[in-house]
Amino acid sequence: MSLSRYRELLSIPAVPGLLAASVPARAFTGMTNLAMLLLVTQHHGYDVAGLVTGCSAIGSVLAGPAVAKLADRVGRRLVLLIGSVGYSATLVLLTILPPEPLALMAVAALGGAFTPPVLAALRAALAALTSPQQRLTAFSLDSTLQEIVLVTGPMFTTLLVALASPSAALIGSGVLTLVGTLLFCGQRAAEAGRSARTARPTRTERGRSRSRLAGPGFVMMLAAASALLAGLVVVNLAAVAGAGGPDAPTASAIMLACVAAGSGVGGLVFGARAKGDTALALFPGGVAVGAVLLALAPGIGILAVLLFLFGTMVAPALTMLYDGITRRASPSRATEAYAWLASATGVGGALGNIVGGSVVEHLGPSTGFLVAAALLGTCAVICLLPVLRRPGVGPEPSSSEPAYR
Repeated sequence: MSLSRYRELLSIPAVPGLLAASVPARAFTGMTNLAMLLLVTQHHGYDVAGLVTGCSAIGSVLAGPAVAKLADRVGRRLVLLIGSVGYSATLVLLTILPPEPLALMAVAALGGAFTPPVLAALRAALAALTSPQQRLTAFSLDSTLQEIVLVTGPMFTTLLVALASPSAALIGSGVLTLVGTLLFCGQRAAEAGRSARTARPTRTERGRSRSRLAGPGFVMMLAAASALLAGLVVVNLAAVAGAGGPDAPTASAIMLACVAAGSGVGGLVFGARAKGDTALALFPGGVAVGAVLLALAPGIGILAVLLFLFGTMVAPALTMLYDGITRRASPSRATEAYAWLASATGVGGALGNIVGGSVVEHLGPSTGFLVAAALLGTCAVICLLPVLRRPGVGPEPSSSEPAYR
């Protein structure tokens, strides 16, 4: 694996700092839900805990694009600062509230609405700082960092719970998010690509950016992202069930770790070798085929190996979707575009939990893997359509449009 692309990427002065600051800033993605679940189950069952965490997700999905649109208008750093303070405050409030379900749900929804759009801001800044080729490497590295957070976040959460309490874990998530966001906002490059011109676009530019976000290409990318995340969630549920479910927590954790580890490796390798846009449908297709193979695994040992191999295609698939969004969004609404992507993946994750839980419960893990393959195959087909319709694979902005440079 050649490291020259990573050296080239990290030689851009602002990039290392942005990526490093984003790690604690995105801590909530690996910590908050588990900490919230453990906090609520001290007084209620998993049904109430699911409603509370679900309200948090709904608040984020519904408010995310509007918050990110505001960030494009008034400044990413200002919105991130306000959001991180509000988000952290709601997590603290959850720990001191009386354990009444409606109150917990309301505060969780408010916290979701305050979720700082740090990942959307990061990807918009990376798109502005890099060339199209460097962009794939940057997004691959971003996907790998996200996998690291998703693996280490639950571990850190359980450690805090063991040493202190679920309240401490929830507050810890808020503190890390706040500190990381402050570090991220301390860098001028956090506003990269958001010039005075893009912050206050002309009437013509506003019309063009609206049409691009509402255009079929952008909507197709959102649909593909929803299908991809739904499929990945179903794979995770089926993998846990295949390992023995709640009765075998260690084996279940190992199965999920295999997917995350494979994704991290795949992201790093892809980032070092990525080129062109023909992979837009290739990797979603690869994860669909991989899900079919998971259904055929004869035992837990083979399943673990196949899950690792399956994971190697996950980060590249996500990277290509990020790139597809970049190609279809105007710079004046870059942060909003990535927030729409986050909302789409949130919807896909919810769909995957609903469908996957029912299928795995009643039809077993193997059928769950096949359902996941169908969802992932749908993502691949959606991504393939622009490739077949050339030149529709997200052309780079023309000279008359502001570019991400």
